[in-house]
Amino acid sequence: MVLLLEDDVFKGSHEKRAVLHIYDGKVLWEKNFADGVSVLRQHEGEIDWILLDMFFPLERGGKIYPKCGIKFLAEMERSGYGNIPVIVCSTVQMQLFDYKNVLDCICYSREIDLEEELRKIWKEQGKR
Repeated sequence: MVLLLEDDVFKGSHEKRAVLHIYDGKVLWEKNFADGVSVLRQHEGEIDWILLDMFFPLERGGKIYPKCGIKFLAEMERSGYGNIPVIVCSTVQMQLFDYKNVLDCICYSREIDLEEELRKIWKEQGKR
């Protein structure tokens, strides 16, 4: 199972399609921090990896929180989920070396071949 954390409908649809082309399991798509943490706890042991945006709301109907992705990574670590692999996919270039579970960071644009980017990261990690 993949947890997709993304509030933008267009970008999230693109990400979900790309994930489903390289991954045979289910994709759970959440659009805010609170629901993402809830799903993480509810599906403990079932989530194989996470595709994480960096800028999304803390709660349903909330405003975008610029550090939400960092907050989510910190919460994963604090709650004992720091072993779940994460691929960051943000419109802003990121380097998150402080988090050992972050496999890589994709700088998203509508023009990139997201499926190919995900395959490359997965191949580099020896996952597929």
